[in-house]
Amino acid sequence: MKNKTGIAFIFIVLMSIVKQSVSQESKIDSLERILKTAKKEDKTARLYVTLANEYANSDPEKARASAEKALETALELNSDALKAMAYQTIGYVANITSAYDKSIEAYRQAVLFTDSIKDRRNYAKCLGNIGLSYYYKGDYNLALSNLIFAAKVYEDVNDKKGMAGCYMNIGLIYSSQNKKIPAMKEYEKGLAICREIKDKENIIRSLINIGNCYSDMKNLYASLRAYKEGLALAREIKFYGAMAQLLNNIGLTHDLMNENDSALVMYDEALKISKQVGDVYALGGTYGN
Repeated sequence: MKNKTGIAFIFIVLMSIVKQSVSQESKIDSLERILKTAKKEDKTARLYVTLANEYANSDPEKARASAEKALETALELNSDALKAMAYQTIGYVANITSAYDKSIEAYRQAVLFTDSIKDRRNYAKCLGNIGLSYYYKGDYNLALSNLIFAAKVYEDVNDKKGMAGCYMNIGLIYSSQNKKIPAMKEYEKGLAICREIKDKENIIRSLINIGNCYSDMKNLYASLRAYKEGLALAREIKFYGAMAQLLNNIGLTHDLMNENDSALVMYDEALKISKQVGDVYALGGTYGN
């Protein structure tokens, strides 16, 4: 089986974090040292959020503990803004560890507190992330309802990047349901906004999703156009991860067209870039092709 790799616009919110001055110490060591002597205050809760984000990919259990400490501090201070931030962080950590029910529960609490402080952007982000957790659970109806609502809130506050993210994720869900025409409409809406705000990385992601959708509909020439436009832009901004995926997908499209020599040229370049950036998933898929 041929392997197609694509980027979905997954919109999981990383909280705004407090910047720390770090010399020779690692950021985590510095944060841990500061927190040992810090008093319970607004800054402390934010530091725990920062620490949770730093630990998120390397030590999820420590990330979870740090997020819970942020919430503990927020509750002691009785600050709705800090509670919203802490619950968002708990939701994020739960999501990346596939604890989707806990993620949904935490983001719902964050929705309540972002609503109470009239923080409409973070309110929309929480709704979008609830939608994504439902998507990962396989509940497409609840995923769609939350993302559609989030898109409307983003529209109300004129947050175009947020709108684009929701449209791309809605398209992803439709595509997962094999509803290619509705998926394409959402992808195109997202792409139009990304072009308007000159968000080049997400233009590329949009083009990959559109190319994948055309490929699934057996419109290989349209798929190739989308991939090639994305590749040209990825080369321009040196977006190496996307370059490897696009080269692989262009190679696959040539392969499906029985243009084997052209396919091999693309696969060879994709291999080189995948090795360069250490993308094992793309490397395995390309070797298979």
